[in-house]
Amino acid sequence: MSSMGETAKHFDKNRIPDLLHMDDLKIEPNFLQLKSALQSYQLNRIKNTYSDFSNSSEFKELTSFFFNQIYGPQDFGFRNDSIKTLFNKSHPFLRKDIVKAVENVIELNDLSDEMDELLTKQLLKLGIYDLDSEVYAVAYKKCDNYKQRCYQIELMINATQQVFKLSHVWMIGASLTALHSFTELLGIGKIMNFLYDGYQAFHKVSDIKPFTDAIFQKENELNNSLFSMGNPAK
Repeated sequence: MSSMGETAKHFDKNRIPDLLHMDDLKIEPNFLQLKSALQSYQLNRIKNTYSDFSNSSEFKELTSFFFNQIYGPQDFGFRNDSIKTLFNKSHPFLRKDIVKAVENVIELNDLSDEMDELLTKQLLKLGIYDLDSEVYAVAYKKCDNYKQRCYQIELMINATQQVFKLSHVWMIGASLTALHSFTELLGIGKIMNFLYDGYQAFHKVSDIKPFTDAIFQKENELNNSLFSMGNPAK
């Protein structure tokens, strides 16, 4: 089986826009509603998959932030545009490791949102509006984006590891607090709250490896199962 690094080398991110416009499928009036339902379905699946961490006193706040703030059915575009505005107007005030970590979160959110749209379009093509595990599996496989899914898992792990490292640098918390008034003036205080809440949640975890190991194992197992691929490299 290919490693995460090998998968990333063979993944062409430029292919996603082409996939999104397959057969010139037009967005139907209920597209956003179905997309939101899909994201809620996926969020519930993730919560169930990692319920052992959610029930852990050490990981409880981290998983709440991780699943609700990053993968919940929210307005991804608003959050990402705000983060990019923060970058453009306050780059000189941010540590490079903060910038790198947030860039990874942005890429993960953008990729996840694009694949949610692709999966939603597949559901519409199949005439499916009520989700269950069987129809989800059919639409998921029809997206034919195994390598993109592997890359998404890699980004998920990398972003988690980077935020964890930041949460254990004492100057980061002080920097986020100091920038709060500045970002309020720019109208992007919600993003600063997002970053600060993430810092607080991750800071309480002493070792992130059990969580990232679980993500790698469980998400790859699910991905392989849904695609039913004997040789994932094909």
